[in-house]
Amino acid sequence: MKLPEDKKSTEKAIELLTENRLFGVLPEEKRREIAAAAKDDVRAFEAGELIYSPERFRKALGLVISGSVSVTRRGDKTVLLNRLTEGGIFGAAGLFCENAKHGNGAGGVNAGGRGANSGAGNTTGSVSASTAGGNYVTEIRADNALTVLFVDGDVVRELVRTVPEFAEAYICFLSERIRFLNARIVDFTAQCADAKLAGFLYRSSRGGSETTENVNMSALAKAIDVGRASLYRAIDSLVEKGLIRKTERSFEILDPEGLKRLAGAG
Repeated sequence: MKLPEDKKSTEKAIELLTENRLFGVLPEEKRREIAAAAKDDVRAFEAGELIYSPERFRKALGLVISGSVSVTRRGDKTVLLNRLTEGGIFGAAGLFCENAKHGNGAGGVNAGGRGANSGAGNTTGSVSASTAGGNYVTEIRADNALTVLFVDGDVVRELVRTVPEFAEAYICFLSERIRFLNARIVDFTAQCADAKLAGFLYRSSRGGSETTENVNMSALAKAIDVGRASLYRAIDSLVEKGLIRKTERSFEILDPEGLKRLAGAG
């Protein structure tokens, strides 16, 4: 796979950092400084490649530059919690865990991934990872060809200590994740497929009247933890209630408040 070029990846990272609610509070000069410092920590992953797991992770925030990742939870069965696309951030769950041990270039576990072009030809690098088993709470895996920029945890810690606006934004970011996960618990404990699907579509559309395209029915059934037959019945039910419009591979949200009420979403 062709590795990303420094200049292109750095400019894309700056653009995404600017749009991101967490890093967007920083002055442009600081965002450029962060992107420039992390330019040698851009990694490319292949589809299906494991990035983080409870046993293999690093103290850093990962910014998705291109592609998407699936966030899953292991247990009796694997549960899809979220899917992050361009501009999404992962890694916060392990960043401030004091009992997690830092990985390093010599002792860290190779978590996969390829280094960015550093100006001396394409180089191959690994994502150093902590080996403190069980300290990270989910698995993060590339859905497709993926490029990620990693912002080292020490950089984030320094921003929290020295930039009040960033510290507040980071607290807001974590609060939003807690609300999201609580909402997912509601989805998983819903008594019927209708409520599970309604909650999933409501949150996917961020409470608005949006169209979700290129829907994979197998992935959707897995995401809300129902069988495909139950999923199709739930779709028909939501269509009959006038909450959504279904085309071949997309959903159009017609009544977001109705979805919210059906899901019992707070």
